[in-house]
Amino acid sequence: MSDSTPAPVRRLDPPPTAVRVAKRLWVTSLVLGLIAGFFIFLARADQLERLRTLVTEVDDTLDSETLGAVALILFWGTLGGLALLFAVEAIMINVMLRGRGGARWALMVLLVINAAAILVAESVLIAPDDAGLLLRLLLLAQLVLASAGLVSSLLPRATVWFRVVREARARF
Repeated sequence: MSDSTPAPVRRLDPPPTAVRVAKRLWVTSLVLGLIAGFFIFLARADQLERLRTLVTEVDDTLDSETLGAVALILFWGTLGGLALLFAVEAIMINVMLRGRGGARWALMVLLVINAAAILVAESVLIAPDDAGLLLRLLLLAQLVLASAGLVSSLLPRATVWFRVVREARARF
């Protein structure tokens, strides 16, 4: 037991600038999405009343208890869907930063879902007047930054790094 040779430990090469920029863009986009979600949560009383009115316009035969329940389901379902999407994106970003290039393709699919979720959130959670302009801008900026992060993770230097990491894993 006197052998002083260290155990072979896999060390990942540090990610290139493209991957580090992608990480910053994705994290910033998630922060903006969470800030928008927080502000939506703070304005929930007004939004629930607006949703009750909207549901009444669709079906005016519902009683007030059912209207309240439908408004709550719409509000919390949409807000929860956004939060779940942001959580899955955060997990996939973490996987990508560990050198798994396939996570970029999952993030591409999540970005498309993100765009659809923002459209739904914009129509359900954000008031159509000027008061919702800040929330619209936050969600739009979130989507733009996430798109830029995806593009950055697909640049040639990033692709080479993911390939090198995959080949290094295959050797062990």
